[in-house]
Amino acid sequence: MVNNTLEIRTQIQHYLDQLSPTRLGVVLDFLAYLAEREGNAATQAPLPFPDGVVETPPATPAPSPGGRVDLASVGMDRSGAASLRASLTTFAEDWDSPEMDIYDHYDAARNSTPR
Repeated sequence: MVNNTLEIRTQIQHYLDQLSPTRLGVVLDFLAYLAEREGNAATQAPLPFPDGVVETPPATPAPSPGGRVDLASVGMDRSGAASLRASLTTFAEDWDSPEMDIYDHYDAARNSTPR
């Protein structure tokens, strides 16, 4: 966990330096959104979770060697999986692009990078 503003700004700059102009535009929009809401009460004290929503979701099981996840083990049936897949199709082109391959081993790379 980063504890001071200088460390945070340094880390942000490191990530910004790796982004394309298109992604930088997304970051700019998001930062403008956050700055606009900085004074809102919602950023001061988070609202409680609605009934039935858990604060920490259960761990998702790792895919089998074939890349499949047992849907029932995560509380999803075939229709739920189909609905989820349909909602994610808008991301498919970006997700499947060669530039996204860098995230295939993100956790291992992050854990091996000194902070």
